[in-house]
Amino acid sequence: MATVVGCKTDGVDRFRRTPLHWAARFNNPIMIDVLCEAGVKTSQLDSEMNTASSLAQYHNHAEVLIKLKKQEALQNENERKNKQGKP
Repeated sequence: MATVVGCKTDGVDRFRRTPLHWAARFNNPIMIDVLCEAGVKTSQLDSEMNTASSLAQYHNHAEVLIKLKKQEALQNENERKNKQGKP
C-alpha cells in the first residue's frame, strides 16, 4: 500500500475511486505527480469501470492525461520485466 506522509493513497470511496481518480477528475497535475511518485497503481477501476486516465480523457485534462499515460507505460514495462524475471 502506497502512502504519502502517513496518508493512504490507494484507499477507495463509495464510488471505488482512489485519490488518483479524484486528482485526474479535478485536473490536479501536482497531485498526480505526488501519487505516481508514491507508486499508486494507475490501473485501478472505479465503480463505473473508469481508470484515472479515462476520467482525465473524458474531462479533457490533457496535462494530467499525458502524465498518467507515461506512468501507465512505466508500470506496464516494470510488470513485463517482473514476469520475465528481469530486475
